[in-house]
Amino acid sequence: MTAPTSTLGLELQGLYDCARIARELGISRSAAERIMQQIPKQKVPGLRKNYARGGDIQSFLDQHVKAA
Repeated sequence: MTAPTSTLGLELQGLYDCARIARELGISRSAAERIMQQIPKQKVPGLRKNYARGGDIQSFLDQHVKAA
């Protein structure tokens, strides 16, 4: 697999689906789905999945997760 060379390909790298959110945060899929419900979704034409921008996820976590 080669690295994307188009601007669109680079833009898609910053999108997260529920599975990627769960994997990267080490949380359950249902917890990732709850996060997705709270942030703006991104729709890619021709694809069924909803995605979220990494920055939107980080902003949500910064606002709602309290440091221990």
